[in-house]
Amino acid sequence: MKCSAIAPNFIFSSNPNLLIMSKLEFITEGMLFKIRQHQQELPEALRRAALADYREGVFSITINTRDRRPLLGFIRNGEFYPSKVGQAVAECWRKIPEYYPQAELIIHQVMPEHFHGLLRLNSKKPNARIVGKSPAHLGRIVGGFMIGSTHAYWNVLGIDWKAYTWSKAQRKEPFHLGVEHKESTQGPALFERGYNDVVPISDEQIDTKIRYIATNVERRQMKRDNSDFFAITRNAKSANWTVERIKQGLLADRFIGKDAASVAQAWQKIASMLNLSTEGTPNIDWLGNKSLLTATTKVSVICHRADVLLFEQQKAKTIEAAKNGAIVVSACINPKEREIVKALQAELLPVIKVADNGFDTLYKPSGKAFYTCAEGALTEITPWKHRTVSKDDEQTLSREMCLTANELVRIVAQCPDTWWK
Repeated sequence: MKCSAIAPNFIFSSNPNLLIMSKLEFITEGMLFKIRQHQQELPEALRRAALADYREGVFSITINTRDRRPLLGFIRNGEFYPSKVGQAVAECWRKIPEYYPQAELIIHQVMPEHFHGLLRLNSKKPNARIVGKSPAHLGRIVGGFMIGSTHAYWNVLGIDWKAYTWSKAQRKEPFHLGVEHKESTQGPALFERGYNDVVPISDEQIDTKIRYIATNVERRQMKRDNSDFFAITRNAKSANWTVERIKQGLLADRFIGKDAASVAQAWQKIASMLNLSTEGTPNIDWLGNKSLLTATTKVSVICHRADVLLFEQQKAKTIEAAKNGAIVVSACINPKEREIVKALQAELLPVIKVADNGFDTLYKPSGKAFYTCAEGALTEITPWKHRTVSKDDEQTLSREMCLTANELVRIVAQCPDTWWK
């Protein structure tokens, strides 16, 4: 459907949350602002990269079953056993190229309550369904897959959906009843409304996605076997983590601490982002191995610009301390800090990481951090409330946030930044 009221070059699919732009040069700042504003109002799982071309590239798709019910199978002893519905969903995915030749299927994985798929779209291939029509975009392809899977679900339930006929009055009614998309006039919905997609922009990211999907069952089993390490503890207290201590960290900065007004302004910037109790005291959320938090010996990793020439010494001393039983604490803000932590995790040496965002309900460490957490070698803590960041904007940390995170590192480690000198 073309929407000439906004711009003749904007093409909207039947999925109202999916926007395709054929001529990006016609987009004004005002248009882009409205696009991003609309995206911010959507749930995180439905957000799209506003300037992405959804007819070309590699896409990673995640679709959840309604209410995240385990309708597609179950996991036992590290193996996934699909239900009849799960088998049908996998078959619907494999049939996509028959209907859309521009789609090349790379890998997929059916899970009990969600589906992962990775596919590549080539806009230069013709549309097999309608001669002369341009290749379908991602939204139409995924929509067709979801509809086909739902029909297969109804077949398993014994619903004769093919025999259903529409009256003129029914055609005027919305097909899906209720904003929660729980059921249609023919039967219950298999999937939640919408889906999440990510556009990998490099071969390395594509390989990472393939590994992520291929090891999904393994990681689920590890999470289940080590559930204590992945359970989030909310609103924990620390006698030393106070508003006064946070302001002390801001005051020690050579720029923000130049006067009281600057400190007050900095506090106002981060106060709304901190996880504060109703009494105004700062809380901490954490997950991982609790014994790391209670360990007697901990050391901090905070890399300062003045010590850049001494980095190799700092790295060597930190690794040595970790091998001797010390728990390393870092916010991993500086690339050098991340380099040290990466070296520690490669050897499964224990780390406490101060995360730069809060934990949502389904949060778990990603990548290699997942495995170190399962092994009991990682604890993540965060002083922040969870915030959603647009896919169009790279998440950046303000100076105030960095100072606050490093102050929490000092409190947990209980040692000076220069301990390694």
